[in-house]
Amino acid sequence: MLITVDNYLWHEDRRIDLLDFEISQDWDTYLWTGQIQPAYFADYLVLKTGDPVILYLQGTPYQLVIESRSHSDSDGLPTFTAQVSSPSVALEKTKITKTWNAITARNVCEELAGDTIEWSILNWTIPSGRLSVVEKTPIDIIRMIVNAAGGIIQTRADGILKAQYKTGPTAFNQINLAPLSATYTDKSHILSYSESPPSGEFYNAAIISDEEQSDRQYYAEYEKIDEVTGKLKIYAEPWFEDFRVTHTGHDLINISAGTIKFLKQTETVEFKESQATVNYPIFSFQSIEWQYNDLGAINWHNKNLSVSGDNQYSTAIVRYTRRYIEFPVSHLLNSATQTQFLIIECSPDDTDPICD
Repeated sequence: MLITVDNYLWHEDRRIDLLDFEISQDWDTYLWTGQIQPAYFADYLVLKTGDPVILYLQGTPYQLVIESRSHSDSDGLPTFTAQVSSPSVALEKTKITKTWNAITARNVCEELAGDTIEWSILNWTIPSGRLSVVEKTPIDIIRMIVNAAGGIIQTRADGILKAQYKTGPTAFNQINLAPLSATYTDKSHILSYSESPPSGEFYNAAIISDEEQSDRQYYAEYEKIDEVTGKLKIYAEPWFEDFRVTHTGHDLINISAGTIKFLKQTETVEFKESQATVNYPIFSFQSIEWQYNDLGAINWHNKNLSVSGDNQYSTAIVRYTRRYIEFPVSHLLNSATQTQFLIIECSPDDTDPICD
């Protein structure tokens, strides 16, 4: 005996036969989407945008809603189709501005969804005030929270949301059962490595002089203290301190006299072809801690580090002291403005008033 199960649409307590249909969902989409083609024009007319429908596929019901309708006519043959989506499509049609008190990840997602969620990932407590959104859709917030735990959000056939991992836990539970074929370590098999601390906010520097320029370079770094004060740090390579700093901005911007400062610095650097570079000119070098191959003693000059030998590779933590001249900056402006700082070199016989 052969038993067949046909496919059809259920709408307002009546069956609608279909000529064609297609629905799909993948890892990157959170809901079922597709289109249906009713067999009869009269059935197409009763399907209205926003209507809930049930698509039966081999006996399995899929809860959907009518998103839109369209028809075309080619060579006298009309085609009528309706675009469908899971009911969870409603979660992208409104926007929310809110800050939550302490709440679990699952509870806030179910609050946004307005329904229970099948939760198969880590559930954690979000501290009070840490979850705050401005003009975000509910599904964007849900996906953000689920992604934070390495999961994805999808919609089941019955319309209920499901939070899950892309790869189930079974393979990880059986990892100890797999035979060991090779062991890799960062020291013996590392292919590449790169790490650096975040740099400060740098600005262009200009040198004004009536003499032939040397190979000296200046680096300017501005550290904001509050809305009206900050510190302008000037590094010279090679070291030079007989200069002044002025600006091209508003008269209410004031630059005070500079003071020589010293600051200890720790960085992780990468040696390629026996060479490495740090972020600041080195005043004094304290220590090096090799993280990969020990390349021996190092030589340093300004910002450059080197070791003996050719094509040497390693990574290391270096500690050194940097030297700079710090100029306090303040202003009485009511709004933000762009300001260019200028470095003016001075000499003993310079008559420029700014060098006094």
